[in-house]
Amino acid sequence: MSQLRENESKTLIALGNRSRRLAVSTIDELVQATGLNHSAIMRAVLSLESQNLVMVKERRSTQESFSMRKEKDTRSEAYLRDLL
Repeated sequence: MSQLRENESKTLIALGNRSRRLAVSTIDELVQATGLNHSAIMRAVLSLESQNLVMVKERRSTQESFSMRKEKDTRSEAYLRDLL
């Protein structure tokens, strides 16, 4: 398992915490939960998506939502356990 950068870790932890309740987060919710700015969240999410750790969905209203991957072979939960 490769190491995550600090912003990726913060974002994944925030998604993991929210996933236990809602399964989906918006960019604004992640900004509030992590204290990171919008562009830092977007970079982190794009990197996590390229590693198949999160899924990005865009809505017609141009508001994006993010969630941890739920597939059986996902590494998201393993990363989250290591981070916590």
